[in-house]
Amino acid sequence: MLWEYSFPSILGDALGFIEKVLSDIKQAIALKDDDIFALRLSLEEALINAIKHGNQLDKDKKVTVICRFIEQDKALEIEVADEGMGYPPGELPDPTSSENIYKLSGRGIYLIKKFMDKVEFLPGGRKLKMVKYLKL
Repeated sequence: MLWEYSFPSILGDALGFIEKVLSDIKQAIALKDDDIFALRLSLEEALINAIKHGNQLDKDKKVTVICRFIEQDKALEIEVADEGMGYPPGELPDPTSSENIYKLSGRGIYLIKKFMDKVEFLPGGRKLKMVKYLKL
């Protein structure tokens, strides 16, 4: 199964978009509550990063989301891509270090890595690919 979406970089629209994506997936796959939580949180963080940091809140730039259900692995693969300049993911500061622990931002990728089973940044840092093995 494959779902593809594209929408403008408007932060206020992101939450409704997340619910649309999850609703579409839940119609096809019987997701468990803890998987729904992990997917919602990870998708929210990825979309916020794509809109704010990738596309710099430019409403003329799009965010693209592709979701694939890989039945033999019982896995949901999600790709979130922006039209920004990209970044080297290795340069992200550690949100658990003493100088960052009290900062109010900078935890999105950290949370995604904690709630998803695989996370990778594709060429140029403009695309995030994350995989969740589902408890079906």
